[in-house]
Amino acid sequence: MFWIKRSLYLMIFYIAVALFTCLAFSAFLESYTNTAVLQDGLTKDAMRVEILPGHSGADSDLKNEEFIRQLEQKANSFVLYKDEDNPYGETLYLHHRKLPMLADQADSPERLPKDHAILDENLLSSTTIRGDKRFFLYQSHSYEVLDTFVRQDKSIHWDHNVFVSLDPARPAYGFYSIDGIPKSDLESLLGSWQAQRPEAFTYSVKPVISGIKDRLQIALQDQALVAMGFGVCMLLMMLSTLGTTLSWVQAKKDEIQARHLVGAYAAQIRFWLLRQYWMVLLLSFVIGSLLAWLIAKWGIFDTLIREVTLFGSFVSLLFCFVIGTLTALIATVRYDRKSRGRKKVAIS
Repeated sequence: MFWIKRSLYLMIFYIAVALFTCLAFSAFLESYTNTAVLQDGLTKDAMRVEILPGHSGADSDLKNEEFIRQLEQKANSFVLYKDEDNPYGETLYLHHRKLPMLADQADSPERLPKDHAILDENLLSSTTIRGDKRFFLYQSHSYEVLDTFVRQDKSIHWDHNVFVSLDPARPAYGFYSIDGIPKSDLESLLGSWQAQRPEAFTYSVKPVISGIKDRLQIALQDQALVAMGFGVCMLLMMLSTLGTTLSWVQAKKDEIQARHLVGAYAAQIRFWLLRQYWMVLLLSFVIGSLLAWLIAKWGIFDTLIREVTLFGSFVSLLFCFVIGTLTALIATVRYDRKSRGRKKVAIS
């Protein structure tokens, strides 16, 4: 175990690197995975529809009622949410479809009647009772409570607290999330509808789940603090890793010279150094990853990092291995050049 004592400073350095990279990669990969868990029970096949006024301006008779009628002609079952620029609540229309987040699916409604609402059960204390019915005041309008649900705790796409029935008399402009109708059918439906009213509106249809690039951006935004810390850590690592490794190689100059004198080739000496370096790196990573797992389990940074995943640890190990190997190779080359300049025994 003498090589461990000679490599103690290098081990401490890589324990710190392994600890932080395990936490950072696990947090980022968890956020990336969560970007696919959509809000309000939407599935991966849900579509995002935007309807905007046409060149002639907002047509007052282009109403939600007409839009719903067009959708019902195309699909037997769907759920539709309309954004209200409010993270608290959304308008909802059900067409032979049960709201996904309701626990009791057997008794859950397949339609949401006019002036009714479905609430997060935590909001029941904010309702008023009239006779045997509950009512909830939302945006200065009173809605009868039809059902309740348990709101899930999500880190990326948050569920809304209130769903109120879609008003068919309101204009059909805005953003919609529609689940149950394929993209091709929606584009065909809206295209046919627009052909009837070419100046009334424009539209766009795209999946609610973005592509890989957009999902990466969302994950980075969710882990902005971790990403900044990771960037600073990488900068410090690049500035110090090479010097630390070079000092480790220089501390072994007597062993290098002894192996050279007994006839070892340069490649054999370099491989011996790399093998010891890998052993130090692996042992340091095991200790660092265990510390990261304990930190996550104890919830020390619970708001940022919830768990250390196996895949995140593997990515961290791969990262440390690649960076460490490249650094060790560069350090041996630099040591060799210094040794040649001082007319000492060279590695190569």
